[in-house]
Amino acid sequence: MLGTITAQLLPVFLILAIGTLLRYFSLITEQTIDGLKNIIIKVSLPAVLYLAFSTMTMNPDFIILGIIIFCLCIVLYGLGIVIAPWSGPYKDFLKFLSTGFEFGMLGAVFFGAAFGMKNMGYIAVIAIGHEIFIWFVYFTFIKNHNHTESSIKETVKGFLTSPVIIGILAGILMNITGIHLLIADNSIAKGIIKTMNYLTGLTVPLILIVIGYGLRVKLENVKNALIFSASRLFIVITIGVAIDIILFQGILKLPKLYSAALYMFMLLPPPFILPLFLNSGTEERDLINNTLIVYTVLSICVFTVYYVIFTVTT
Repeated sequence: MLGTITAQLLPVFLILAIGTLLRYFSLITEQTIDGLKNIIIKVSLPAVLYLAFSTMTMNPDFIILGIIIFCLCIVLYGLGIVIAPWSGPYKDFLKFLSTGFEFGMLGAVFFGAAFGMKNMGYIAVIAIGHEIFIWFVYFTFIKNHNHTESSIKETVKGFLTSPVIIGILAGILMNITGIHLLIADNSIAKGIIKTMNYLTGLTVPLILIVIGYGLRVKLENVKNALIFSASRLFIVITIGVAIDIILFQGILKLPKLYSAALYMFMLLPPPFILPLFLNSGTEERDLINNTLIVYTVLSICVFTVYYVIFTVTT
């Protein structure tokens, strides 16, 4: 059992280390990392999500899962507003750090690496409500904070032109219409699916290299980052346990992999896009970046412990 767990997780940490070493020895540049991020978000990850949704068994309960996660994100945002006055250096932007989860650049890869890319649909279903929240609520709140106008047309356009959303919607459409079965024997369709499977193989190592490259912590911000990260993790894990026991296992009686996907999702750090879109000073941006890095490290550690427990008990 220990050998199986080690064999599954060791490659993850080795590739993270490779990403860190690439930065340490200046073997690749920030521009290269930006290029890899574009490949991940615009090409390989949409391919992964398309394949997951086009072949998985669709379930009406997915709508409930989406609503639950959407409402959870709203509640966490409101909690951030309430706690903000007592959050020290985070008070001006705590509401943005208190909600949202980095599914694209972290959740997808760690769930896929641990449980297999073929099972990506389990966590992708949970992430649908989150993606709707990010595009239609989170970005709107950030723009209001920045005192910039946001039209409904622009928001909808951004949502529908997002490669990740296109991958999800295309997969769902092919699934519910049965088109993916009708063209299964077509040679061109087979070639396209095989190409997507090749792209799927790129996703995990590329994201891990990007994450490893970015693991740089400034010591002056570590204390605040640790306090915030531990506090948010405690809150979301507590909520996650309640959702799993009452809804997933109790009411819906979903398979265990949905519980694993839920916990993986709830352990994720706030969205990595926040420092890119939030108007803030250099010190605040450094604090946000450092917090995201510290939170990512803690997420990886806690998920590793959870994966070991899950593997041993199932």
